[in-house]
Amino acid sequence: MDARNTVCFVDSGAAAVAGVRCRSIGASRSATPTPPLLHVRGRRRSARWHMKQVSDPKKSAAVPAEEVKAGAQDAKAGADSAVSGLRDMADEVWHRVETLPDRVRERIESFDAKAFADDSLAFWKQVWNNTITGEWFNRGELYFAIQLGLLLLILRDPGALDPLVGFVLGPATLAVGLYVVVRGIVDLGAENLVPWLKPPNSARLKTDGMYALMRHPIYTGVVLTSLGYSAVTHSPERLVLTCALFYFLTRKAAEEEKYLLDKFGKDYEAYAATVKAFIPKVF
Repeated sequence: MDARNTVCFVDSGAAAVAGVRCRSIGASRSATPTPPLLHVRGRRRSARWHMKQVSDPKKSAAVPAEEVKAGAQDAKAGADSAVSGLRDMADEVWHRVETLPDRVRERIESFDAKAFADDSLAFWKQVWNNTITGEWFNRGELYFAIQLGLLLLILRDPGALDPLVGFVLGPATLAVGLYVVVRGIVDLGAENLVPWLKPPNSARLKTDGMYALMRHPIYTGVVLTSLGYSAVTHSPERLVLTCALFYFLTRKAAEEEKYLLDKFGKDYEAYAATVKAFIPKVF
């Protein structure tokens, strides 16, 4: 029988115990089934490879060790680069600190007091010319006055202007608000006065008196009166309600002007384009 066509049990001892002999590959397939077989040569080759790997563990672990070594070298190079950068930065800072007195001395020695004075004088002269030129009381002076007044109030000594501020925000505002309300009602006239948004049929467009300064003087007077009364009574609740009232009146005025546009048309549109709603030339 050809040896190349011979197959046996992997464990010849087990085969002897089982009483099963080696058989030819070409033997009858009707024979009694045998346990799984394995080619002898393949088994020997696998065992030889396994023994080689076990007997030489250093060779199998050589590749991971090289990768670890390369990673350690890269990390060391990165750390060295970072340290070098920090060292250069520290050297630069220290150099600027050491040379600071010399640079200050050079600035002082090169400073031209006459040129600085001339430039400053020219600068403020230009600012003064800008301030006095233009059409007076039509350049936004009110905004500057309010800004200046608020800054002075912030910089004042505590309690120095409290009586004056209390008077301006209290009785004075209350009196001005009442005057604006009464004057607005009088200038509007009985033929125009109505509690509703829609103007009466007898209404005429009013553009004189208080209505030459603002389109809704009665609403402005009501808000000023409420603000003054809140300050006189020292009531934060009334102050908050006054703010809510002002917002409501702005919305009410916007709806009211829709009816005024429907009634007076382009005349009211031209009037609204030149006269502010609540605060003259401001809002």
